[in-house]
Amino acid sequence: QESLRAIIESISSELELRPLLTRIVQHACELLEADRGTIGLVDEVCNVVRTEAVYKMPPSELGAEMGPGVGLAGKVLASQQPLILNRYGEMHDPIHQDLLQDAVIGIPIFWHWRMIGFFGIGAEPPRRFGQQDVDLLNQLARHAAIAIENARLFAAEKRRAARQATLNRIGKLIAATLDLDDLLQTAVAAIDEELAYSNTAVLLVD
Repeated sequence: QESLRAIIESISSELELRPLLTRIVQHACELLEADRGTIGLVDEVCNVVRTEAVYKMPPSELGAEMGPGVGLAGKVLASQQPLILNRYGEMHDPIHQDLLQDAVIGIPIFWHWRMIGFFGIGAEPPRRFGQQDVDLLNQLARHAAIAIENARLFAAEKRRAARQATLNRIGKLIAATLDLDDLLQTAVAAIDEELAYSNTAVLLVD
């Protein structure tokens, strides 16, 4: 519990999403005395878990997407329940052939009764996971969900502020000329450059 409190304090101070997730999964492995782990976020549009941060996992794991029932993350996505296996090789479709002997634990991360993420933790023999590990990881998952949502809100606010700053710059460019043709061309060029649109046009009603 003392370690958990220290971890909660550590993750609550991070607002950038990727460093936050990297820190969370590392802390989760340390908390459970495990050897490796992943944390993924649920893409509700595509209905997949996408791995966003890893700790001592193969590089190919980062960015991997698992649909319902595929891999450990997909099985947790489908069941919305924790999953413990004494051997990763017990799965019908193990993805990492070199980790078949690992004990693994998969935990969903919920925010307001909606699964937003996933913990996947693995440990070499003779380590085995039990209900106490599930309870501990669930406690961390609750605080991780808060930190993830805070980071998402922070990122959304940064995007909004950047967009508003861009619009302000465009407004200043447009206001700097009084000739209609020059004004319209300046507006089109500024919008195209600042907002990165592929096609931009201004039409006047005759």
